[in-house]
Amino acid sequence: MRLLLCAVGMSLCYIGIQVMVSLDSDTFQDVLFIMILVLNTIYSSINAIAQTSFLGNIGRFPAAYIGSANDGIGLGGILPAGISIIILGKKIIRAQYQCQ
Repeated sequence: MRLLLCAVGMSLCYIGIQVMVSLDSDTFQDVLFIMILVLNTIYSSINAIAQTSFLGNIGRFPAAYIGSANDGIGLGGILPAGISIIILGKKIIRAQYQCQ
């Protein structure tokens, strides 16, 4: 139940942040900045609760499952960075070919 509530809370924070950044904030930039920082703090706190709950539940399973979960967490952190590097590299190569 805790994981489900965390997922709902993170989704609501994410939706709130997306709505706020889409607003025309010329007149209330300072307030918007503080609101986004507060929502980001709440989101990070809920995320920490979700991760500890998930890893706490993983402890009930055999060691092979725990290792797979940790490998998945590591891959989830490395994979987006690797994809970003590949995309940026392709943009640089494409720009070099267009300049010639």
